[in-house]
Amino acid sequence: MTNNLIVCSEAFYDAIVSLTDSESPVEVMSYEQSLLSHIQKSDSSKMDFINLVDKLIDYENVYIIPRSENEGFNLTLFFSEMGTKVIVAVTHQSRYIPIYKMLGAKIVVTTSQGDAAYSWLHHIT
Repeated sequence: MTNNLIVCSEAFYDAIVSLTDSESPVEVMSYEQSLLSHIQKSDSSKMDFINLVDKLIDYENVYIIPRSENEGFNLTLFFSEMGTKVIVAVTHQSRYIPIYKMLGAKIVVTTSQGDAAYSWLHHIT
């Protein structure tokens, strides 16, 4: 299993997957499909969510590319509380850097909007 996970909004998923190749040491996950769908389901899927959390604990480095700042804050706190070693959060506004750091992000990347804004991901894939 890889030690790197990119958690992104479904809106950015295709663009980010296109930056990685099949032999990449990075796994890409849409948080709407993987996390939020488990949280919103009934009690019968609690075991599925527990299994997902067990899988997520193994990642040492998590890159969070949210659709909104609130989602980014929640994901940063979620992975921080799980004990993820390095959390890299992406924001479009530098004023949010202190909040991400307070929530547990080790690195906060400020980038412009659009698909080309994530070209720096080539360095981790």
